[in-house]
Amino acid sequence: MRPVLTVLALVACFFLWDGLFNQGIYTAAVEHRYRDAVAALPTGYKR
Repeated sequence: MRPVLTVLALVACFFLWDGLFNQGIYTAAVEHRYRDAVAALPTGYKR
């Protein structure tokens, strides 16, 4: 149980760091890559 809580704490710290000190740059990059991958699918990306 302790390793799971450690991983969850690290993920939470990453999101706090990215949101507060890095203006969400890494999160935006992940979202952009996800949208590019979905757009490459035969069904495409619908907004």
